[in-house]
Amino acid sequence: MRSISLYGFAVLILGAIAVGVLVAYLLLGYGAVVAKQRVVEDAYDSILDLKHQTERLLTTTELVKQKKVWEAAVDEFSRNFARLAESDAKSAQGLGESWNTIRGEVGDIRRQLGNPLFSDRNLMEKSLLRRLGEGLNSNESGEYYVTVRTLVNAIDFLQQRQSFLLDDLQALNRRIQDDGASPLLRLRQLLFGVASVALLALLAFAAVIYTLTGRAERELLRIQGNLSEALAELEVRQQNLQAQRDTLDHLAHHDALTGLPNRLMFLEHLRVAVKSARRRKEGLALLFIDLDRFKEINDSLGHTVGDEVLKSLSTRFRRGAEREEVFARLGGDEFTVLIEAPSSREEVERTAGSIIARMAEPIRVDQQELYLTCSIGISLFPDDATDAEVLLRNADSAMYKAKDEGKNNYQFYTSEMTRSAYERMKLETNLRKALEQEEFELFYQPQVNMADGALLGFEALIRWRHKDFGLVSPASFIPIAEETGLIIAIGDWVLETAARQMADWYARGFTPGRMAVNLAGKQITHGQVLASVKRVIAESGCRPEWLELEVTEGLIMRNQDQTAALLQELGALGIEIAIDDFGTGYSSLAYLKHLPITKLKIDQSFVRSIPGGSDDAEIVKAIIAMARGLSLDLLAEGVEMQEQAHFLLGAGCAKAQGYLYGRPMTARDAEALLARQGARPQRVAASL
Repeated sequence: MRSISLYGFAVLILGAIAVGVLVAYLLLGYGAVVAKQRVVEDAYDSILDLKHQTERLLTTTELVKQKKVWEAAVDEFSRNFARLAESDAKSAQGLGESWNTIRGEVGDIRRQLGNPLFSDRNLMEKSLLRRLGEGLNSNESGEYYVTVRTLVNAIDFLQQRQSFLLDDLQALNRRIQDDGASPLLRLRQLLFGVASVALLALLAFAAVIYTLTGRAERELLRIQGNLSEALAELEVRQQNLQAQRDTLDHLAHHDALTGLPNRLMFLEHLRVAVKSARRRKEGLALLFIDLDRFKEINDSLGHTVGDEVLKSLSTRFRRGAEREEVFARLGGDEFTVLIEAPSSREEVERTAGSIIARMAEPIRVDQQELYLTCSIGISLFPDDATDAEVLLRNADSAMYKAKDEGKNNYQFYTSEMTRSAYERMKLETNLRKALEQEEFELFYQPQVNMADGALLGFEALIRWRHKDFGLVSPASFIPIAEETGLIIAIGDWVLETAARQMADWYARGFTPGRMAVNLAGKQITHGQVLASVKRVIAESGCRPEWLELEVTEGLIMRNQDQTAALLQELGALGIEIAIDDFGTGYSSLAYLKHLPITKLKIDQSFVRSIPGGSDDAEIVKAIIAMARGLSLDLLAEGVEMQEQAHFLLGAGCAKAQGYLYGRPMTARDAEALLARQGARPQRVAASL
């Protein structure tokens, strides 16, 4: 009996030792697999982040800032790749070619980003892709756009190499998992076999073992419990890793703010859709949506409100879809809609009209009701393009046509738009050089007292004298200057030139009265106009009372708080404030009581048809009566006929500006006019 007990005890001890060794081996193997996976996953996460930051180089409007973030992502991946090489030299050697290619492309892009052409000032709140999309399809050969195209191509090639390396890292991770899974399975089977043998031995010698000690059974149960816990933990870790990969993949392909597909995912889907439509001989319709004046919401209400508006619109787009449509956010305030196999052109028009109608509904954010409109450009496959990139660019061009047509509408792409885009880009390129090459010139239009013809002052009007185009109309280049942000620098130049001219005339004994200068909307929202005015007054020697700044009532109403504060400060300097084009904007006139406004300029659209147009004549009389009641000065624009002058004088408006009293003239001609009037204001001939 004793020998049997000793034999059973020995078997128990040996079984426990064997089980312990196997468990230790299992845990060590499991730890090695997890450690190697963690290194690979760190490399995968960092290259995925680098790929995302590389894409941001194309879409951001703050390229200089994004360059720093991108370089930090490059450094992070370099460190993780070095760790991978240390932990698994053989695997890292297989990835070395892809990494060397990426490292070469990174160096090339760093050199290109160092080009001064890519400063935030030159990009003027435009992303690289927007700069490219506005006209590179027209084969613009200027240095600026050739450089942009070269950089975009380099970034696109780098993204492709990063995608290849991502695939290689995923394959390496799966191989590591497979290498660790097979031994793990064999060890588990072996462990269960040993456990079964041990259990049989325990059953055979149960009586003897229990007489000696009951601890053996408890030890076996403990070991089995530990093993089950280890296996369960391994399974949970694998599930967590898969969930993390799914989350990263979703973030890489979806917009973080709205949850819509991002530019990367949309382009991938568009390429697949084009191939499928070509194979099936079906059509596609691509709608490019750009929100009208969305920047004003960000500037006046803040980016937090702007983000809420974008999220609300995204939800509204998806809920109002009439069929299976792919909505995406390309970035900023740009969205796209892809309609696959539309039944007809009318269906596409209905979809575009439905989007515009949905946009007309008010958006409620922070107890405010906001109203927005959008402009939509539409391109069709295969009529307008046969590949995804050109289809997107053409829809973008059509969207700009919708903007030019007054916004809040949709336009289908035509080949003429490509030519127009080329001409527009050519004009913009030359416009950027105009200030440096001193091609701008100020003309001065007299403002007079209609009762006696006395000269009261001038309005400064900009002209562009291009060496090839000749004298370019402001109507052609001012909208482009406003859109690109160049209007800020141009507006500062106009103000400074006009102020210096006034200071010069007064210093030489002339009495030119007051100089009127227009302020553009972006000059005010930019926030530097007050500092610019103070600087110009200090440097030019022009007194504040010699200047009159003109703003439109539409500008006042769109940025009430900001504009009101600015006009108060300008008025405090002694500068006269006038409302230009009065009567064409908003109906609310409460601002006239609270702002330091001294003059109203009656818009020429009302003056043009008087005295014959009864409606316009009544409007003019009402404006004059209101100005008198508020003790505001008045000036009528666009007076070209003596009958108009007689009507205005009879109605109570004595001051005017127009061809009847003088066309816009050069500084030399204006000086000749001042010389003829002498020291005192004299009559201005109607033939000027």
